[in-house]
Amino acid sequence: MRVYFTNLGCKLNQAEIERFARDFRAAGHEVVGSLAEANLHVVNSCTVTHSAARTSRKTANRGKARGLRTVLTGCYANDPTAAAHLAGVDLVVPNAEKDRLLEKVHAAFPEAVSEDFTPYAPLPFANTRALLKIEDGCNMRCAFCIIPQTRGHQRSRPPEEVIAEARALTAAGHQEIVVTGVQISAWRWEGRGLFHLAGDLLRESGAPRLRLTSIAPWDLDERLLGLWSDSRLCRHLHLSLQSGSTATLRRMRRPYTAEAYAHLLDRVRVAVPGVAITTDVIAGFPG
Repeated sequence: MRVYFTNLGCKLNQAEIERFARDFRAAGHEVVGSLAEANLHVVNSCTVTHSAARTSRKTANRGKARGLRTVLTGCYANDPTAAAHLAGVDLVVPNAEKDRLLEKVHAAFPEAVSEDFTPYAPLPFANTRALLKIEDGCNMRCAFCIIPQTRGHQRSRPPEEVIAEARALTAAGHQEIVVTGVQISAWRWEGRGLFHLAGDLLRESGAPRLRLTSIAPWDLDERLLGLWSDSRLCRHLHLSLQSGSTATLRRMRRPYTAEAYAHLLDRVRVAVPGVAITTDVIAGFPG
């Protein structure tokens, strides 16, 4: 098959799309750069806002006029019955099953299965940066967020699987690996946390550069700060704030205060001089 992938939404969706594309190439399919070249369209959808859901519906419909087969996965596909009724959608793969996307596609379209297979196939696009998903789902119940409903409970990938993928990405020529997930600080495996995994990746992946994405401010293991002594770890930390008002944070059901967040930033800047700190803020939270 000639497969075109569309990603809608977050870095985690992008990491999944990149992995899907490598899986399809390894199975003998061709990843193409435009919808006009494709005979299969895979859409990794988003529903974090009503406009994202609308875009997901419109994107899933794009292949109908071209006679393409369309596979819809991601957060919009979490209601398979509703998603299956969208015009132009041939196959729905819910979030809980998206790790078996290639298998599902092969089962739905067996005549398109190739006999060629390689263990790992890098993407044909010359991206310097590669995204590496280490966990999915969330156990929080923030008042503004639909992710626990669309992605389910938090679950972590095994460390050996993460490290093997990082090595493969490095061998394929990527100069930076971005560690991503819904909330990477929630990663746990047999009593080990993100501090241990990040250290293993620095020691064992061979990556020239490693970047950590969003970390929950209440879940920052401050032992992580010592890892920035390794110059390969990008001096960047994303700590999601959401509001500078403690009263609003309570209504958001966030487990910290604005003051505690500010004190955390002070400790981070002392431990990692020159660190770039980025954040998210919700403007106009209801109430």
